[in-house]
Amino acid sequence: MFNVHFSFAQQSKVNSLKAELAKATEDTTKVTLLNKIALAFADTAPQKALQFAEQALHISSTMNNSHSKASAYDVAGNIHDNIGNYEIALELYNKALNIYESESADKKIASTCNQIGVVYKNMGRYKDAFEHYFRAMKISIQNNDRQMLANSYSNIGVAYYYRKDYKNALKYYELALEINKASGHKNGIAKNYNNIGIIHALQGNTGEALEYFNKTLKIREETGDLLEIATCYNNFAEIFTLENNYDKAMEYQQKALSIQQQAGNKHEMIYSLIGLGDLCIQKGTYSNALQYYNDGLHIAREINAADFQKNAHKKLSDAYEAMSDYKNAFTHSSQYSQFKDSIFSEAKSKKIGKLEAKHEYEIAEIYRE
Repeated sequence: MFNVHFSFAQQSKVNSLKAELAKATEDTTKVTLLNKIALAFADTAPQKALQFAEQALHISSTMNNSHSKASAYDVAGNIHDNIGNYEIALELYNKALNIYESESADKKIASTCNQIGVVYKNMGRYKDAFEHYFRAMKISIQNNDRQMLANSYSNIGVAYYYRKDYKNALKYYELALEINKASGHKNGIAKNYNNIGIIHALQGNTGEALEYFNKTLKIREETGDLLEIATCYNNFAEIFTLENNYDKAMEYQQKALSIQQQAGNKHEMIYSLIGLGDLCIQKGTYSNALQYYNDGLHIAREINAADFQKNAHKKLSDAYEAMSDYKNAFTHSSQYSQFKDSIFSEAKSKKIGKLEAKHEYEIAEIYRE
């Protein structure tokens, strides 16, 4: 299972921010600095990030400043999303969104809609994800906000990827890449290279996939983003798997998992655990595969990630069947079917199709004006 990525906050100079915070006297300044520190820890130390985000929430709750409150909700939502507390993330993001809407802050509305869409995608609620992505895209076009539009395109592409609609996924990835290249946005370019590489790999073009993954890794090593480097390792492992080089693939999945565990990023850990389980199946070590799959399923349940639960149940069902344990195979097969029906029902697919058609019409109207 390839690891697709979104745009998240970048590392900051934490020590200097803490020094500024120690000198700060205004509550507005304190909230701003606490949010920046929280975001600096968001990917690598989410529990520490949460401590700073909660301090910002507490201070902002005593203030008569809607902007500070909204930004605190926004940052705390980001942290909870990283940890896998999706319901809490949605609650916080929607509080921020309500404030931005009351102030007609279009750029913030679009940004928050993108973030809410990511949470819904992680939960397997694709119709809700598309609805928020398309709204963000429409606002970005109306305001000629090219960078936000690129983020929307990328996220829409990822949602199509998870629906296995690779043609539309590639279409939106390439639209995003065009904008990011024009602006020189390194993080966006790397993300787009990564996701385009995945599509090529799934279509059997491993040579082209490796080209894109190597371009991605080069940028990630320049920026020193460890979690993104782990994503590169996940995807290199998938290529080695396709080439039947299972020992090398195992090495890269373990390297990725080590980084993800140190960062405490549960969402990312599932990719590596499932990948390691797949490799154990290929090597015929079924008991080890069951351990990895069950570890992944446990985390997926913990963070309420429906799509990951679906995949883990399918993997477990196939593994038990290969071991002639038909009772457990049937149990997991039934669970898989339940998740598959709830996530990818025909009715939902039709609704998403209608939603896309509606927004494409509205966007065409904007360009005519």
